[in-house]
Amino acid sequence: MIRLSEIRLPFTAAENPDAPLRAAAEKLLGLAPADIAHIHVFKRSFDARKADLLAVYIIDVTLAPGDSLGRRRCLGGVGGGNR
Repeated sequence: MIRLSEIRLPFTAAENPDAPLRAAAEKLLGLAPADIAHIHVFKRSFDARKADLLAVYIIDVTLAPGDSLGRRRCLGGVGGGNR
């Protein structure tokens, strides 16, 4: 599981956020749609400091077995540094 925070969506997307959150997770993690098994909303809040209201999410992403992120991490291609 990977936790992503500060996912900001337009307030209008708060009614049905599944597709926009999945797209945001795919973009942030650089994954294909098939690599994400499940997304769970851990927390939702609203940012009303500006005229355009935002829905701000913290989500937990469960990866599908054999996902490309896990393979890249094992090969040292994602975030691992020199090993």
